[in-house]
Amino acid sequence: MRKGEASSDTYTNWTRRSSRLAPYTRFLLRWGWFIVLSIALATIVTWLLPDSASPPAYQATLGIQVPLPPGMASATNINASTNFYSDLFMSPGTLSLVLSKYKDLQLSDLEALVVATPVANTNLIDLSASGSTPKDATKLAIDVYNAAVTEVHTHRSMAVTRLTASLNIELKQCQDDAANSQTQLQTLTAEHLSGSSLYLQISSLYQQQLLCVNNINKELLQLQQQGFGSNDILRLSKPTPDITTISSNPPTQGLRLALSPLIGAIMGLSGVLLAGTFSNRLPLRGKKREMLLPWVIATIPFLPGSRDNRVQVIKQTSPCLPLWRHLRYQTSEHERPLNLITVTSPRGREGKSTVAIGLAIAIAQSGLRTLLVDGNPQRPVLHSWFHVSNARGTLDASRLLETGPQTPSPIIRTSEHNLGLIPIGNKQPVTDELAELLQIDMLRSFTEVLRRQADIVIIDGPSLLSDANATNLVQISDMVLLVIDAQKSQSTTVVEAENLLSTIGISSAIVLNRANPESME
Repeated sequence: MRKGEASSDTYTNWTRRSSRLAPYTRFLLRWGWFIVLSIALATIVTWLLPDSASPPAYQATLGIQVPLPPGMASATNINASTNFYSDLFMSPGTLSLVLSKYKDLQLSDLEALVVATPVANTNLIDLSASGSTPKDATKLAIDVYNAAVTEVHTHRSMAVTRLTASLNIELKQCQDDAANSQTQLQTLTAEHLSGSSLYLQISSLYQQQLLCVNNINKELLQLQQQGFGSNDILRLSKPTPDITTISSNPPTQGLRLALSPLIGAIMGLSGVLLAGTFSNRLPLRGKKREMLLPWVIATIPFLPGSRDNRVQVIKQTSPCLPLWRHLRYQTSEHERPLNLITVTSPRGREGKSTVAIGLAIAIAQSGLRTLLVDGNPQRPVLHSWFHVSNARGTLDASRLLETGPQTPSPIIRTSEHNLGLIPIGNKQPVTDELAELLQIDMLRSFTEVLRRQADIVIIDGPSLLSDANATNLVQISDMVLLVIDAQKSQSTTVVEAENLLSTIGISSAIVLNRANPESME
């Protein structure tokens, strides 16, 4: 590969990478400062906010034994028993008994402060309670333990009472049956039938009935002993609880400072997204631009230089030559007349005078007789751009046409071949800034004269939404160019101007002024 070809490939690859990186570069140039500011603010605020101080907490733990009856010491039975009593300690019924002693707490608070954990494969339960002081934690743990003991005794007493009542009923039935059997035996003995088979059967039944009465009495005695006396179910493994100190929250400022750049970046990007969503800025790319600016026929770049030499810059660069070619092709394609063109904008200072001058120069350079007319009574600028007198012009000529057809020509020849200029002329004092100095009837007569004197007439009109004269000018025009500043125009004003032109029914096209070609990609 030759050295020149390698250099060419390198340049091509560099150009492609630059075009791909261009959107990101524009994004950073426009919003980078905001994202950096968000990161800095998040970091500063995090540094200024100290860690919140929180006092240490204390945890009291009681060891509780759950004795098992003989023959139930298997691991499965032990775990089942400890799980049952652990649930009992934390049940709403047990905690509700404790709640009456703590008026400032709710049941959910107690459920968060109390924990009962069975020790695997043992008959031990660790009952833990948290508090702001060791005394508070110990008191809460003991209160929960006593409430559970009370709950056990209550349920056991209720069970003993129900069993006692049931056994007493059964005892009464057995005693009655035994008394009946004894009476029958006495009757058989009196009848000297003690050796009969019937006597032997009743005697055997009587012995069984006595045995049943004896067994029921034993069970009743045991139930009476179970229902009263000291607790023999839940015992403390030691009289005092173990106290554990739970340290306060560890410092988090270091972690927060490490995360603050990420949080700041997320906040900055979110702000950029919201700004883009609700911004009134004119969209230059994507679907929003296609909806808002469907008929952009030309883009005019930013022209350097001051007003004094702006005309010379326009002559050298010919920024409106593509615009003129497009207009000529469009009118010939649709067979529309193109003799009078009005250049306007939604608001002031959007560059319509620059576009009007550039278009007039481009048409004159193509060989057509061109006439550039200042139609902006409020802010006339053409005479200052071309350094000519403003003694007579559009306002004078249009007023004189009412008195007679023969009026001195206000056309001033410029240094550009085929280009004539009509400044605004003498403006009579008016009290109302919104007065129509260019009335529709006056303009029709004036422009008819101008049409006969030039091939193309370009009128630098006033702002469409801020000057009543603009509506009259667009109504007599063959074509209206709506100049929009790509850097300063707002979406709402553009929509309002487009709706106004659509309502009037005038053929119009949009020219995007001061447009950066890279921002349109």
